[in-house]
Parts: sequence; C-alpha cells; structure tokens
Amino acid sequence: MQEKRGQTSLEYLSTVGIILIVIAGLVSYAFVIYPEYVQISTMNKSLRTLKSAVNSVYSLGPGNSETIEIEITSGIQGSRVFNNLLEFTYDDGAVTQILVTPNLHGTLPITRGRHNILVKAVDENVLIQEI
Repeated sequence: MQEKRGQTSLEYLSTVGIILIVIAGLVSYAFVIYPEYVQISTMNKSLRTLKSAVNSVYSLGPGNSETIEIEITSGIQGSRVFNNLLEFTYDDGAVTQILVTPNLHGTLPITRGRHNILVKAVDENVLIQEI
C-alpha cells in the first residue's frame, strides 16, 4: 500500500516537472520574439502615419502642410523616400515599405527616438523633411 502512494506522488511530480519545462520554454521564446514584434509594429505605425499625412496634404493641394510625429526604433539601417515609396531597411536586411499616391521628395531620419516631420505639398509633389 505504501509503495503505490509513493509511486503516484512520483508520477505527479514528473508530470508537473514536464509541464513546467514546457511553460519555461514558451516564456523564454516569448521574451525573444516580443521586442522584434514591437519594433516592426512601431515602424509600421510610423509608416501608416506618414502615408496618411502625405495623402491628406496632397489632396488639399500645393501650399498645404502638416507636422506629424513618428517614432523610429533601434535597428534601422536606412530609409528611402523615392517616387511614391516610403521605405525603412532594418539591420537584418528586412524592408518595410508603403506606397502613396503622389511623388515624394525628401529624407526620413534613421536615428532612434521620436521625430517631428514636416509633410508639405509642393506643386504636384510632396516634400518630407525632419524639423
């Protein structure tokens, strides 16, 4: 009778141990993936904000401008404003880009932090620059 109770306790302990190992693996994986997810999500939000401002200013016509704030995360290697394309390149070579209606001119910052960006309609183009 005593042996059965000891065997049952050992089985419960081994089952709980396996479950704890699986949970620890999942938690450590989440800690590795989460910062990358936040970085990509933040950059996508910044690009959507830029796209909205560019299209808004362009639809209002020449002379109109808007100042927006975007956040640049760490790990950005480069940015490009070309024709109707807004693009950020990450350190690992990944690229996030968004197409807009008008032709664009200007530059986007790549340093980490919050940046104020002037979006201004000039003739048939839109100028983007940090202020």
